[in-house]
Amino acid sequence: MVLAQGEEQAKPALDSLPMMLMGAGVLLLVVVLMGHLRKQVNRRKHTVPLEPKERIQTIREDAHASSSILERRTAQAEEIVRELTALLDNRSEKLEIMIQHADERIERLERLTAEAEGRMTPRHTGSNAPASETSYANDTLKQQIYDLADQGQKPIEIAQRLGQHTGKVELILALRRA
Repeated sequence: MVLAQGEEQAKPALDSLPMMLMGAGVLLLVVVLMGHLRKQVNRRKHTVPLEPKERIQTIREDAHASSSILERRTAQAEEIVRELTALLDNRSEKLEIMIQHADERIERLERLTAEAEGRMTPRHTGSNAPASETSYANDTLKQQIYDLADQGQKPIEIAQRLGQHTGKVELILALRRA
């Protein structure tokens, strides 16, 4: 493609644009820094050298100004500590209340569990047999049920043979499997 004469001259100008912008930026930076240096030199010329007593007084004033800043920062830090302490106290009170509620619920659950266990134990009304004799009779009954089940008899047949309820025989066999 053939470029016109004006187009060829425009292309080199575009290639040198970044270099010209960088040069202008450096020149601007030098001008700004030189102005800043002149201001500092002028300030030093216009300030009268201080006597030692005056210098000490200036240092004391600077120290007092910085100590007042330090006192403000200290006061702010103390305020933050008070706020955090209040927040932690509030949360610890809430936690104590939650622990108290949990303890009450645990006590209630233990009480209900004890009541449920009391309901599940067989009641011996009118039976004066000692507990060891009753448990021995239960053990022999269980063993008889197990033996008959091992021989292949069904729970209904075992219940009829031993004179027990079918549900009781089925329960004993179920507990054996568990």
